[in-house]
Amino acid sequence: MADSSNPTLNLVGLPLGAPGPHADMRMPACGPILGRRGVVASANHLASLAGLDVMRNGGNAIDATIATSAVMIIVQPYSSHLGGDAFATIRTASGETLAVNSGGRASRNASPDDYPDGIPMRGATAVAVPGLVDAWCTAHERLGTKPMSELLAPAVQLARDGFPVTRMLAGVIANLQDLLATDVGCREVFLSDGPPRQGAILKQPDLAQTLEAIASGGRFAFYSGDIGQRIIECLQAGGSKLDADDFAQDQAVWGEPLSIDYRGWKVYEQPLPSQGFVTLEALNIIEGFDVDDASPTDPEVVHRAAEAIRLAFYDRIAHAGDPDIVDMPIERLLSKTYAAEQRQRIDDGRPAVTTHGGDTTSFAVADGEGNLVSFIQSTFQPFGAAVLVPGTGVMMNDRMYGFSNDPESPNVVRPGARTNHTLNSWLLERDDGLVYAGGTPGADYQVQINLQMISSIVDFKMNAQAAISAPKWALTGPGDLSLEGRFPDETFAALAGLGHTVVRGNAWEGTLCRCQIVGRTADGVLYGASDPRAEGSALSI
Repeated sequence: MADSSNPTLNLVGLPLGAPGPHADMRMPACGPILGRRGVVASANHLASLAGLDVMRNGGNAIDATIATSAVMIIVQPYSSHLGGDAFATIRTASGETLAVNSGGRASRNASPDDYPDGIPMRGATAVAVPGLVDAWCTAHERLGTKPMSELLAPAVQLARDGFPVTRMLAGVIANLQDLLATDVGCREVFLSDGPPRQGAILKQPDLAQTLEAIASGGRFAFYSGDIGQRIIECLQAGGSKLDADDFAQDQAVWGEPLSIDYRGWKVYEQPLPSQGFVTLEALNIIEGFDVDDASPTDPEVVHRAAEAIRLAFYDRIAHAGDPDIVDMPIERLLSKTYAAEQRQRIDDGRPAVTTHGGDTTSFAVADGEGNLVSFIQSTFQPFGAAVLVPGTGVMMNDRMYGFSNDPESPNVVRPGARTNHTLNSWLLERDDGLVYAGGTPGADYQVQINLQMISSIVDFKMNAQAAISAPKWALTGPGDLSLEGRFPDETFAALAGLGHTVVRGNAWEGTLCRCQIVGRTADGVLYGASDPRAEGSALSI
């Protein structure tokens, strides 16, 4: 048997210590994969390969992140794009833990009066200023080492020469073809010969040119040059108030991650206006329950965690907004004292919350020098606002849909404000030097799945791949508790008895999560794990 006192030698729970009672879930046949110089875990193997090649050629994890991110917009244009957002949580080789928040802003002229019938999910008036390109440039200026032209080259080639359409991309385009057909830019790129079949070659030459312009001209080329002008003209023609001054304002903000201590580990999450604090608040609540001899599929474990998430979501609704405008009591909400109070409110009879899914992509990167990055990027809904700016290849976000038009809400539309944001990414570390970086797409499901990932690793001693592969649950709409079909039958019955409206999903429900994780031990062993619910892979050197 492996020496359980040495976490780097324990092949059952690598590198987490002694085996627990759930070896069947901790030991999938695939992964985690191991390396020394670099590892990338993403939802597409071409993106993972692009990031890995950057590190093979001497770049660091931040360089590889930009390359991976750029390829993802080519191969999964429905989940993220140049016209979307990005958040990153970064552990540098020097030991800093940093957060980049680039969620984009409403127009400086925006008002809740612009949306008397509610904020639309699609169209030009749903678009906030895009943040992804500014996130690239901001991270590159501070931490990158390779020229931007080198980092974007793999994406440029894939956009210009084309790539084989995956099963998932073909399915999303087919399912949303009526929506895409309403926009001239979307029709030209995705429906020129009807919905592409799996294996068809998809080329995006306008997008290749836009990426080349960014590679040579940086943020100015995208936000203030000809590309930016084309985007603004397209959006204004659709009724948007966004203008050149809105686009000229920096979108990416460096911040200090929020953090808590959880059962001897340190957990970092995105700062406001991300809803990442929901994961931290819920972890504080469940920390008060004994998990010895328990399983992550036990009904009481699921019930308590779901209730903790529900309570934290109530705090999001009550308090969360742009921290530059709204004074949110975040220190109190993340205190152990408040967690004890919340623990007493479990089963308090308040209604279940209704949460929403979305489409996003998350990936993680680590290098041999000690840099780790958890990166998440999105257009929010699949294909965002369903507005693709002709001549640029740029698909726009629908992030305004995240605001409220209720003047009493802390998240109400305000001039130049950032919405309370679904995107969040996390880091997890132990005193012995073990560090994880991870995340998942899924809008409001993100914070719920991230809680389960962290709990699986810390509470149930699972390795990263097993934690990803374990059955997942989420509070969904309208007020349901959805569980993957692999949960035991007795769990479904017991949760219904505890008052939940239980929904049995597929055995591997890809709408709930598509997690990606990388990690690094104190002695420099890298490892990665990729979600089998997605189409990606973890690769290492």
